[in-house]
Amino acid sequence: DAGAIAGQGDTVTYGHLADRAGRLAARLKAAAGWGRRDGRLPRVGILASRGIDACAGVLAASWAGATYVPIGLKSPEERIITLLDACDCSAVIADAAGARLLTDRVLSACPPLVIHSGPAPRTSPPDGVDLAAAASLPSAVITPPESIEADDVAYIIFTSGTTGIPTGVVISAASVRHYITMITGYLGLGSDDRVLESCELNFDFSVHNMFATWEAGAALHILPAAGAMNAVKFAQQSGLTVWNSVPSLAGMSRQLKVLQDGCLPGLRLTVFGGEQLPAGTVAAWQRAAPNSAIYNLYGPAEATVFCLGQLVTSPVPLTPGRDVVSIGTPLPGSEAAVVDGDGRPVPADTLGELASGGVQVAVGYLVDA
Repeated sequence: DAGAIAGQGDTVTYGHLADRAGRLAARLKAAAGWGRRDGRLPRVGILASRGIDACAGVLAASWAGATYVPIGLKSPEERIITLLDACDCSAVIADAAGARLLTDRVLSACPPLVIHSGPAPRTSPPDGVDLAAAASLPSAVITPPESIEADDVAYIIFTSGTTGIPTGVVISAASVRHYITMITGYLGLGSDDRVLESCELNFDFSVHNMFATWEAGAALHILPAAGAMNAVKFAQQSGLTVWNSVPSLAGMSRQLKVLQDGCLPGLRLTVFGGEQLPAGTVAAWQRAAPNSAIYNLYGPAEATVFCLGQLVTSPVPLTPGRDVVSIGTPLPGSEAAVVDGDGRPVPADTLGELASGGVQVAVGYLVDA
């Protein structure tokens, strides 16, 4: 009966979320040819904005013993087609916004099963594509999720990196399981927490937001897609205790002059990640949320969300010569070194490249998997 997700004017309990995910999972498992291909799990594309439907889709894919593949709604038609082709998905789950992107060309590139929320796409599906409405799925008996192995793939997330070309990063179940267990304990998340979700599914910060929240039995409060300018007000109205976001969201609130001293007294924990954290943003946040611990976390998609970080103390730990908070030290289970172009560690106080290791390192890229 505890709240699992609040968003879109609705609150979903863990029981209702399980029912919704279970019905979707049952439909996935009933699809023709469902199951492993050449030893790998089936793959499910999630074409959805952050919201209850997106969360249910992610859980359903995992529940059905599949790899989930988030596809951003801001992707142009050609990119959606490219990603669907690259992933060789067995099904697609789309929310109402995602369903509007199911054009003739996209549907022609879709796998045999497409489950959608909201109104049906205006176009008719091509032969061989089953277009199923999520609302019409029969109730399912709640059964345990399908068992998967540690080296099975939990999700594939696409990043453009520095090339502008979509690159699929393949993350194993073992890496995600370690991360969820580690970060929940590291941050001290609890069942009474009310946690901000400010990220889209195709940004791996969302993995942290969803699964660490649910691991703790807490409630995930989803910031509306158009609500960035009102994030502080949203936090106040929702009674948030945990803030998760990129630093620029706090910076925007500061620029809009809505980040006033003492305006977020209920926050006990703030997690910034995904971008450089300016010292000025930290100072303003400390005044606005005087009861909140602040963590600066860092990690590329290839290292399963965050692999380095630190609690921001006073004085604020800055990167030498720059007005930004340093990224800290390896989180439990990860390791890091600064190396030269040949991969050899460099002396202290010497510039080099950051190398990361440990259980959270990705399986590889989609072309390798």
